[in-house]
Amino acid sequence: MVFSGCLCGKKAGGIFIAEGEEFQLSPGQTATLKGKDLKLTFSEVVEDSRCPLYTDCIWEGQVRIKIAVTTPGKLTTLEFIRRGRENGPLVQPFNGWQLSVLSVNPYPEAGKNIKPRDYTVKMLIN
Repeated sequence: MVFSGCLCGKKAGGIFIAEGEEFQLSPGQTATLKGKDLKLTFSEVVEDSRCPLYTDCIWEGQVRIKIAVTTPGKLTTLEFIRRGRENGPLVQPFNGWQLSVLSVNPYPEAGKNIKPRDYTVKMLIN
């Protein structure tokens, strides 16, 4: 199962976050770091080919997501890739910050389709 699609243009409301605080974003939703000019938007699930639960697969698959990072005068898109049932944080440095993806949900299940709007990403910024 491969999912690809832009979630651009969907508005899910914004949230304010603190450094070191876990937060969750829905597609199109933006998190703003309190007191800083830094915004993160869950913009796209590029691919979700993870092996569904309760099945046997030749390859574990992966989920690829894009997070748009906005700073004054600049928009940068970061891609995070989580393989199979991996559960450690995916960390990328950005302008002195550590952006971490902790999970991408829901995890695929055999016989169930995931709609783009049903995805969530749990993140942390340090």
